[in-house]
Amino acid sequence: MSRDRPIKGFNNNICSLILTGQHHSEFTINQPEESSAPVGGSATITCSYNTPIKKTPINAVIYWRASGHDGPIAYHPSTWMVHPTYRGRTNVTQQADLQITGVQHTDSSVYYCLVTLKFCVGNGVIKNSISCGNGTRLSVTAANEIPVYQIIIPIIFVFILIVVGGILIFRKGFLCKKEHETTAIQQNVNEPVAAGDPSNEGTREEMPYEEINGGIIYADLKMTKLDPGQSRSQPNRETEIIYSYVK
Repeated sequence: MSRDRPIKGFNNNICSLILTGQHHSEFTINQPEESSAPVGGSATITCSYNTPIKKTPINAVIYWRASGHDGPIAYHPSTWMVHPTYRGRTNVTQQADLQITGVQHTDSSVYYCLVTLKFCVGNGVIKNSISCGNGTRLSVTAANEIPVYQIIIPIIFVFILIVVGGILIFRKGFLCKKEHETTAIQQNVNEPVAAGDPSNEGTREEMPYEEINGGIIYADLKMTKLDPGQSRSQPNRETEIIYSYVK
């Protein structure tokens, strides 16, 4: 399928005629609403069209206009018809995609894709069908400019990681502290009273049972401090109860 010179008598305002309903088209053109490219880089504005059912075009002619339906021609099969601003920098790839090289700030504009299809409807009878896209706005950005969404998404992701990590660290520290306090309390309860320690005189301590060679020994002692003025031969001793069970 070649791209011919424009058909004889082609109306440069055909896009306006189509959009105002003064021209009937047998197919539609699809192109995105927006596109972007960096200064000095390359821009590609996609354009595609659907041919009528049970009709195969014998030829297709692609045009691109900028800044309006009757604006300067950004691409044309005949390079002499291309506006000097775009001459030598534009090309058509794929089905009807416009490619602009050496993008400049002045390339920021709305670009319209225009397609002319030729159909054979009889012996030696050729019918032309023309359609125009709704336009794509090209935004030219600085060479080192990064789109906003490429900055915001990583920041949000890092923030979520920091919050989750902080929560996990806090919970781990709280559990470790609680476990340490529980262990310290158990050690204080199970620690036996040292024999002969004066600081422990006059106190009553319950000793937990202990298994010795399969036996159980339980002791419950109640001791009182010795009165210095009392005769050692007649100590005033409280009752001592000792239980012992050996198996």
